[in-house]
Amino acid sequence: ENPEREIDVSALAAYLTLREYEIEVQRIENREQDILEKEWFGRQLRLLRERKARREASKGAASDTALENQIRDALQNSGR
Repeated sequence: ENPEREIDVSALAAYLTLREYEIEVQRIENREQDILEKEWFGRQLRLLRERKARREASKGAASDTALENQIRDALQNSGR
């Protein structure tokens, strides 16, 4: 006297499994994008630091050259 019901949930289970997979793929892609972006910013920062160091070195070299010229001029003028 107790009727039994059977419900096929295989379609729902398949959908939920697929949805979980899609979410995981998106999470991994986002993580990869974050890693690539951090690497890009790291490269840009390194380039900026190298440019700054070269600029400061060339300023230092230019000021050293200017100082050498001043000393040479002073020595030449004192010998006259």
